[in-house]
Amino acid sequence: MEKLQKHSSVPNIFARFFKSFTPRTVNYQNGTLYSRSATSLKQHNLERVELRQVLNSLPERQQKRWMSFQQFIMHEQNYLDAMRKLQYEIYDELLQKESIIDWDLSYTIFGTHTRICMLHQFIQPLLAACVNEWPDRYLAGWMICALLEQPSLTQLYSVFIKNYRLIVALVTDQMNTNDIFSWFIQSKLRDFGGKLSFSDYFIMPVQRIPQVGLEVKELLKYTPETDPDWALMDRCVKRATLLGEQLNASSGKHEIVQTVLNAIENAAGDRSRTYLHGRYQCELLHSEQLTEVFRNHTGSRFVLLLSDRLVCAKLPEKKHKHGPIGVLKWVIPLQDIVIDGDELDATTMSSSMANDVSSNSFKLMSDFGTLSDIRDLVSTFQEPHVNLSVDACRAELDNIWHSVLQQNANQDDPCLLRVKSKHGKTHTLKMNNADTKIECNAIRLGQLALRPENSPAWWNSTVYAPYEPLFVKTFQAGHQDAMVTGGCSYVPNTNSRAYSNDLFRAWSKQQHVLWISSIDKKHNSTVSLYTHDRIKHVIAERASFTLPASKIVFIAYVPEGMVGNTPTDTVWIATRSRILIYSATFPMISDRLECFRIRDTPNRILYHAKRVFVSTDTNKLLIFSMTDNGVWDLKTPQLWQNGSVHAMAIGISNVYMAVNNNIHIFDSETGKFINQISSPPTSPEDRRCINFLQYSVHGLWVARERSGIVSLYHAEYYQHLLDIDTNKHINRFLSENAEDPLNKRTTVKSIIVIDNMLWIGTSAGIVLSLHLPNCANVPIMTDQISISYHGHIRNVSIIMPLPSLSVRKKNHESIDIEPAIVESLFQNTRKPSRDLCATSVGVDDESFTFIDSFDDFDEPDSIYSNLDELNVSKEYTAVEKKESDVEEKFKTEYKTENRTPWTPDSILIVTGGYDYIKRSNKTSQNTSLHESFRSLSVANIAESSSNLNTTPINKNGNIMLWEKQSQ
Repeated sequence: MEKLQKHSSVPNIFARFFKSFTPRTVNYQNGTLYSRSATSLKQHNLERVELRQVLNSLPERQQKRWMSFQQFIMHEQNYLDAMRKLQYEIYDELLQKESIIDWDLSYTIFGTHTRICMLHQFIQPLLAACVNEWPDRYLAGWMICALLEQPSLTQLYSVFIKNYRLIVALVTDQMNTNDIFSWFIQSKLRDFGGKLSFSDYFIMPVQRIPQVGLEVKELLKYTPETDPDWALMDRCVKRATLLGEQLNASSGKHEIVQTVLNAIENAAGDRSRTYLHGRYQCELLHSEQLTEVFRNHTGSRFVLLLSDRLVCAKLPEKKHKHGPIGVLKWVIPLQDIVIDGDELDATTMSSSMANDVSSNSFKLMSDFGTLSDIRDLVSTFQEPHVNLSVDACRAELDNIWHSVLQQNANQDDPCLLRVKSKHGKTHTLKMNNADTKIECNAIRLGQLALRPENSPAWWNSTVYAPYEPLFVKTFQAGHQDAMVTGGCSYVPNTNSRAYSNDLFRAWSKQQHVLWISSIDKKHNSTVSLYTHDRIKHVIAERASFTLPASKIVFIAYVPEGMVGNTPTDTVWIATRSRILIYSATFPMISDRLECFRIRDTPNRILYHAKRVFVSTDTNKLLIFSMTDNGVWDLKTPQLWQNGSVHAMAIGISNVYMAVNNNIHIFDSETGKFINQISSPPTSPEDRRCINFLQYSVHGLWVARERSGIVSLYHAEYYQHLLDIDTNKHINRFLSENAEDPLNKRTTVKSIIVIDNMLWIGTSAGIVLSLHLPNCANVPIMTDQISISYHGHIRNVSIIMPLPSLSVRKKNHESIDIEPAIVESLFQNTRKPSRDLCATSVGVDDESFTFIDSFDDFDEPDSIYSNLDELNVSKEYTAVEKKESDVEEKFKTEYKTENRTPWTPDSILIVTGGYDYIKRSNKTSQNTSLHESFRSLSVANIAESSSNLNTTPINKNGNIMLWEKQSQ
């Protein structure tokens, strides 16, 4: 804290967080700073908030609590007043009068400051509501939490603090050399009262977060633990402490970067052409003390991964005042790094669509099952046989096991990491722990961020590039010009007897399986199967089959229950008139397990809690259940006739079903409908049918038919919280791009929340994303939404996450909240007239019946009897299902050692639609500017919509693959 007050931060790349700008270059001292033409902060009608004087009649502790909150309010108001003076009195006028100072320099000075001011203005009405209700209701915890939990808070303050000293130096330089600017600033300061200098105003953001930390600790000190606000204040203290640590760490990292860059320049002269980032773009991604291994000795090293280079320094024998990193040993540009080892190969892990493990791995899995049976037979021998023993079988089984599951264990020491330049020597580094090769994934993501496709990948992003979703590649599902219509992904349920082969079961646990359907111009549907190695992040195509003259409308994975006597998890496919059921181990169990006809067109399938829900477009919902022996009863499902279900979503133990413009809630524990939520008829938007539902910790996300608006509702009280108008943001994105106009309004085609990020797919093929808070009941700033430069030509129909083996689901802490508090928290964005209302409890029993048998349940038609096309990887079909009537057993002697293989801490995201386009920047022919764009792989430099150039890149790519580091 004291360090910040002494102005210890150092310059870094300047934030460019505004919506649109035209990139330009501004030369300052020995570096080049990149800026844009900026826009002024929107005027507001907010009033200063003041808490009335403390009541003397209160107990002493309550008086101290009152005064502590009064001090917080006063400091927040003084802080916001000072920011407004700089924004509305100085910055706005500078933008109107370029004769005073160049617009680029104005933005360099005030750009990040503007976004911080926007954030605090967003919170201001919440504080006003809190003050109005004090002391009848204590809401300080909720309101302060709303500020501290904003996703962009850390990034904005981090950038500002790191750049503070350089900006102050820039202002000082301009005041010494630009008389008009100096006169203008001095006259404004006199108008403000003349008590504070420009530096006094400008340092306030540097001091604010530490100040907030002290104030919330003081508030918590005088808040009784029995008070409802105590839990929130405790969370605020922890959050403020974490923010302070993150900001100090960020500032310290940049100091290290500057020290390293100085050492590189002194040791090797000007190497700027070798590296993709300049002094003010370079970031420290990871640092660690490791051991460098040589032929006859080892040495302690300090290894630093910068955003564009890997640096290794010899640790100093003693702590030197001017040499904290020691002696520089070697530096490798990040784009030139080649890492020795299959699991560390950047191109394999991120490019996907490559053969994982070895080409004969599946044959080895089959051999493993056969040899296991042989071993069991050998164990029954009455007499020993020299050349045929249990030990010999066990040894060979062990070899096969390790050949398949430990392909990357070919190093003498699994802790070793070998890195080299493409044309240089190999450097061997010994990691502290084989299970925590953090630097490997950071190197890989850093290389991915440096690609031109990710420079930048998102418009209006506020996240540094390696930590935003990074574009990896495209590939084609189905035939050329086919459009993706649906898909599902799953980790196989290896508890069934279909996985009785121990090796196949162990391998399957490390895989995601993807089923993706597409339809071509001849109306033939193709199902493509892929596996995703959750350890290596490799996606490999395994099989495909075609259903002629048929459209697949939905695909769903069902993890349990038998179909007939087949012991396996299954995949259910809905066409216009039938349900097709396949083994989830297809094509190893290649026969279709079942096919039955439904009178109406099924449009949705959902599995939850041992039930399969199948909705049709003619007001029917079929609920299939399992019999006592675990077999799916496909002939007598429950039938509910109360409207056509257009969307379904799982929320804890409930299933939310959208019927027209209403939502019915089904309790999976009791097997009954427990509530009906209706949309108010107050607006045309609310009278539309609900087509998409998504449940997350933040609430219930809703998108309606032929609408481009995504709405968020409170999951418990069904209050409307906010609207995201995708058309508004897309129009901003494309407003000045004459080469790619939108001829009609876009509609929402898919929504999903992945790792606290909302993804939205649209009919225009454009993908949007929005970082969300880590917890519920935190208001969301929708102007932070980002749009991908990579997109489909139309209809983003699927968005699916594929987390690695190391990514775990997070448990979100829940704190009870009252409806009135929700009203206060979301007053900036919510529309009370759009609140959903509970109209009934349960449903009419007469609408809930059982079907004795399907009248149309029959043998499949001839066109479904056999697959029209079956293309299967030869290796994939080598594993045959070996059924057994006994319960499968884990054979522990073949399990790997007590070491989990290293896995990246990231998530792959798959989006599917029709074809692929890349919207790129119209970069200047000026070489220096072009080079600067390659270096601008930090995504917080949003690109101007006027600089977009729509370019079809690959018409054989209806699938886009992204990778995002897990939060």
